[in-house]
Amino acid sequence: MTTAPAYRTFSDLFIQATGYEPFPYQVSLATDRDLPYVLNIPTGLGKTAAVIAAWLWRRRFHPDLDVRQAAPRRLVYCLPTRVLVEQTAENAKEMLRRLGLLAVQPSDLDGVSVYSLVGGDLEDDWDLYPEAEAILVGTQDMLLSRALNRGYAMSRYRWPIQFGLINNDVLWIMDEVQLMGAGLATTTQLQGFRDKMGTFGPSHSVWVSATVDLGNLQTVDSPLKATGVKTLQLQPGDLTHNVVQQRVYASKELRKARTRLGKDEKKYAASLANEVLHSHRIGSLTIVIVNQVSRAQGVYQALRKALTDQKFPAADWPELLLIHSRFRRHERQKKNEELHRPLRETGRIVVATQAIEAGVDISAKTLFTELAPWPSLVQRFGRCNRYGEYGSGRIETLPSRDFPEPDCRYGPYGGGDRAQVFWIDIESTSDQAENSGRTAASKLSLPYSMDELNWARAALEGLRDVGPHALRSITYPGAEQLGHVIRQKDLIELFDTSPDLSGFDLDISRFVRETDEHDIQVFWRQWEGDSPPSGGPSPDELCPVGLYDLKEFLKKGAAIAWYWDGLEGTWLPVPADQIFAGMTLLLPVEAGGYDPEIGWTAEPTDRPKILPHSEVIPDSMDDDHGSQAKTFEELVEHTDKVVGQINHLQHHLSMTKPTPPWAELVLGARWHDAGKVHPAFQNAITESLPLEDPRRQGGPWAKGGIGGAKGNYWVADQAGNRVKRQHFRHELASALAALANGVNDLVVYLAAAHHGKVRLLIRSLPGEQAPIGIRRFARGVWDGDELPATDLGGGVNMPKTVLDLACMEMGANDRGPSWLERAIRLRDSYGPLRLAYLEALLRIADWRASRE
Repeated sequence: MTTAPAYRTFSDLFIQATGYEPFPYQVSLATDRDLPYVLNIPTGLGKTAAVIAAWLWRRRFHPDLDVRQAAPRRLVYCLPTRVLVEQTAENAKEMLRRLGLLAVQPSDLDGVSVYSLVGGDLEDDWDLYPEAEAILVGTQDMLLSRALNRGYAMSRYRWPIQFGLINNDVLWIMDEVQLMGAGLATTTQLQGFRDKMGTFGPSHSVWVSATVDLGNLQTVDSPLKATGVKTLQLQPGDLTHNVVQQRVYASKELRKARTRLGKDEKKYAASLANEVLHSHRIGSLTIVIVNQVSRAQGVYQALRKALTDQKFPAADWPELLLIHSRFRRHERQKKNEELHRPLRETGRIVVATQAIEAGVDISAKTLFTELAPWPSLVQRFGRCNRYGEYGSGRIETLPSRDFPEPDCRYGPYGGGDRAQVFWIDIESTSDQAENSGRTAASKLSLPYSMDELNWARAALEGLRDVGPHALRSITYPGAEQLGHVIRQKDLIELFDTSPDLSGFDLDISRFVRETDEHDIQVFWRQWEGDSPPSGGPSPDELCPVGLYDLKEFLKKGAAIAWYWDGLEGTWLPVPADQIFAGMTLLLPVEAGGYDPEIGWTAEPTDRPKILPHSEVIPDSMDDDHGSQAKTFEELVEHTDKVVGQINHLQHHLSMTKPTPPWAELVLGARWHDAGKVHPAFQNAITESLPLEDPRRQGGPWAKGGIGGAKGNYWVADQAGNRVKRQHFRHELASALAALANGVNDLVVYLAAAHHGKVRLLIRSLPGEQAPIGIRRFARGVWDGDELPATDLGGGVNMPKTVLDLACMEMGANDRGPSWLERAIRLRDSYGPLRLAYLEALLRIADWRASRE
């Protein structure tokens, strides 16, 4: 880490990174001794640049050593939507490029890496380098699920690593918090848990929004409840800045749209399409934001039909673009590129959902928005005249709407050079109840409540301008406290990653998003035969689909969904009623449900194009892809390499406070693979070698080219017959050997947990055969198994050792406490966040040594 400033002032750094001078509030964020908890700044005033530059300054260049040491090495930028992730990650990379600090590769410790964590775009190698400075940009689904030890769309055996790293030595930024729903309370609780349970390295959280409700940040364990909410807002100096004045006083004329959303959504789409075309101005951007994906698709298709029916030449059409959350990454990236392309002569009309309502760096001249909760409307207004380029100053009178505009090709009226916002009313509860019953009322207002919409309607009806300055006088009462609030006992329970006896996990979805907003990742493949091939999905293939929508699609009998069973190492069919949030499911292409132009449709006739994909097999209980090597390597040689990686980590993490127990980590590295001398493992490695190959008599081997093939673990019995050891786990044998030789519980636990498959519980798995005359067995290890004396390197020698599985039973016995008691005692002594971090360090060292 840089110890002396490379830039004389924060302003020097900011100008180099962005090309413009910082606003006063941006300077305060970087140079004040303590970070705020809340950054409450209007839209369009550079909050993202402020956060990234402030973290860089505090981490690398601040003149005060205490401030630099208090700045975490990982910046986690949590966003509610995918579109924001892609934009924010690219902005961060561009700032780092301009500073010459963008890492060339993840191991580049002189630079800073930027990773995206979003459904369908998961860069998981960020967890290989805990000593490196990094920016993680992701959706709340991906980031909060990892922070709760149940990472969506990733191997369950990797959960504890990212759980440890994303909760230690970390600065969390929650942006656009008004869109986070249930996830907001989870972020405040998690920061409270980090403060109470302890972390390695500093941790802090900042909540960012132009419409933040401070009451929702003061949950039961939130640090803000005890300390108060330290907030950074625009300062007097900001308001004297010309650019700030132009943006704060930007005018946005408000009108009520002629179209109104009612029960006939097809008629609504056609009417709105015509009104949008009549209001669109040549050469400008028009944005239409609606509240549901199906309505966005309908309006987009109605726009195409209206242009076709009016027989305009295709060259005279405005460019049409559809943006929502139900696209595969392959199509989503193309749309994102189109969204930011320069406008052509006829302009562009973007039809979108909430995916575009906050943070997206675009500025429309004309904006249509359906009625939505007030905080969401304020964010949507921020997509119009964002930089004050279409005029500023208060709007005192409204001109007549019915007048000709020379720049409006598609209709008789327009707004000239003024920025205009049209709000689309939704039938009130009484109207809907009278016309269609209560069910229709709920359907039209989703995903919002009618109470929220009624409050927003009353506020809009008294406004003529919705620019930032005009909205300052409106005080939103805020939503009621969220119902699902994670407590400390929940997080402690989530530390255990063992599935229950039915093979399922604790459901965290209620702590991540509202109950009707949970996503499943799906992808499509074509195959012959009864079951799909074993390869997993590539990022481009994955499409997020609402949990309820997918269940309904499957219940219609349109398809059979498949999920990856880590125990069996294969794809298995899953009934619709057993699907839960965060799963990744495979669908046959014949099932349809997806159109590349408009996204997920749930229509069997819409069949997606199969994209190029890898044949990488997902992790299973019997496979360790990250630790396999292509060459034979002796156990002591591999162990020395792992210890070398631990020493490397210690050198670069030497300033971490409190100091991790490095001596135990080194000893854990010595013992972590001791169980590989077990005959079952050595047989699996050498059985494919020719009989005359000297390596059959060499070793003991830690690596064998293939790392031990699945199902090939066996031991010869007294008669010379092969006896299979189904689901053999060498790390369990390592832990039992260390325990038998008096090694302390932390080292024993780290040895057991270094593949994420043996942690709090030791129990046999389905498919394991009960050995004759032996009562205790688990993970292919039998009570009484014998390991030969082995040199583990560094002066650590394991004598001939008999493995004892008495610890897998409940309660203490004459051999000491049970495994569960030992593990829980460690968890409670170190705290679950710190213990997971120690697991991560040893496992990362093992991975990196294997890659060598």
